[in-house]
Amino acid sequence: MNLRQLALDALLIGDPDEKSAAVAAIPHTTGDDPLASPDVHRLCAETLPGRSSRPLLVPPTQLAPRSVTSHQGRAALCHSLAHIELNAIKFGFNECNDRFFKLVA
Repeated sequence: MNLRQLALDALLIGDPDEKSAAVAAIPHTTGDDPLASPDVHRLCAETLPGRSSRPLLVPPTQLAPRSVTSHQGRAALCHSLAHIELNAIKFGFNECNDRFFKLVA
């Protein structure tokens, strides 16, 4: 069983429900199992999901200002924070993977 490949497979899934199910299906390990390298050629060939082609990504200066005292403004703020948190999680996974891989390689 290649846990790193299972994690990479889950990372490359675009649908949130499918991604969650794939992550939940990864078996827990005691840390004694040997880890093999994932198929890095596949990672180079595919792009990571998470940004759809629509809506079009525009600079913040092109958006209408919204007050956080309105429902739309609070929704926009929560949406922005969700994107920030998602990027933080991705960076954290990447950093852990890089550091751990160097230890076992």
